[in-house]
Amino acid sequence: RAGRYQHQVRREGATALHIGQAVVGLVPGSAASHITAAAQLFVACPLELSLEQAAAGALAYPQVRHVLEQQAELGPGDRLLILGVERPEGLAAMHIGRLRGAEIFLAQPADATHSVLQELAPDHTVNIAALPAGFTVDLILNAGPAATPKELLAALRRGGSLVELDLGRLIARRPERAQVLLASTLAELASGALPRFEPRVVPIQNIAFAAQQLASGAVVSLVGASPLLL
Repeated sequence: RAGRYQHQVRREGATALHIGQAVVGLVPGSAASHITAAAQLFVACPLELSLEQAAAGALAYPQVRHVLEQQAELGPGDRLLILGVERPEGLAAMHIGRLRGAEIFLAQPADATHSVLQELAPDHTVNIAALPAGFTVDLILNAGPAATPKELLAALRRGGSLVELDLGRLIARRPERAQVLLASTLAELASGALPRFEPRVVPIQNIAFAAQQLASGAVVSLVGASPLLL
């Protein structure tokens, strides 16, 4: 599975990165103390961001931007339904949708009092188990761990589409695109154009606990105690 990692360059290659530079990368199998990976998967961490903020942004925004901006070409007035808004990718989808002028609908979490509904003032919240009569959208994005209910597809307008996230596939098939998305995302986080996540940090040796937190919708950045090999 693809992952996000941030640390310092320890070995230089034929890239613009240099020893001691803080970097952020989209790297398969990065939940380890040491990894070796292609330099094209990394970009320098902007000085305006902490490594934790950068890693949390890399967790969610690039893959969401790929499917919403590049694949679906989400635009002003489009109706977007997001499943899994309590997860980092779902929050990122809401932010991107708003920036692109879409009308946002959030699938109500199982916990109707979830803090995301209180803190982010969503445009619309819907119960996908009992959709209003005549409810339709142009795009459904599933950011949650469960499969999209088949009956929900009936809510898609003619020409609408369902998109699901697959960061590992993006990295494997289009690594250059992943790097561009990562670089532009970090730049926009640094400038304030994109909202930042403030992650909870856990040591990498507690990865099992971190995985449980991610599954529950927490935004977690794994910070290792060992250097990264490039």
